[in-house]
Amino acid sequence: MTEDVRRFIGPPIRSMLSAITRGTGIEALHELEVAFRRSYDSDGWSKTMLQPAAKETLAWLAGSRRRAFVFTNKPRNATTRILENFQISGAFFRILCRDAETHANCSKAEMLRSLMQVDGVAVDNSIVVGDTEEDLEAAREVGMTAAILTNGYGDLPRLPARPRCFMLQGLDELPSLFAIIEGADPKLRVDMFRSVS
Repeated sequence: MTEDVRRFIGPPIRSMLSAITRGTGIEALHELEVAFRRSYDSDGWSKTMLQPAAKETLAWLAGSRRRAFVFTNKPRNATTRILENFQISGAFFRILCRDAETHANCSKAEMLRSLMQVDGVAVDNSIVVGDTEEDLEAAREVGMTAAILTNGYGDLPRLPARPRCFMLQGLDELPSLFAIIEGADPKLRVDMFRSVS
């Protein structure tokens, strides 16, 4: 019997493999991680697909003078190759990867804090866009609004209702969400933080 592993996608690879294999010993888990990374770094990254309307949304953000960032559990090498392959690396003000931050176990919330400290962003003018509960929790932990895509990898049906959380069916809904948030406070100019699982 094969299990749908989509619901496990999002956390760091070691956590995903541990959840999928349930009870695998540390040594076997290490071997699985090494094999996965070898495969993913060689050509697995090339199987990545863009969300529908991703390029149009990034063009809209740039045209409206908003900054977009990426924060991800993916390794820097694979992330760079993915963004370059889709010719969108220049759309992001900064890219944060788990393996390139201050320590190897850097959480997504810590990456957001780094963006706040280094890039001068504020919780009241940013939206975290993601597709997993981890993305929602990272936004909640730092006090940012979250826009969670229901067409991504996350196991979203179990997500409880949260304040400052919007559920989106696609990236093409982002301009409307920005208009709603900024309409409530005309002084706001909202930046976007895109979480990549």
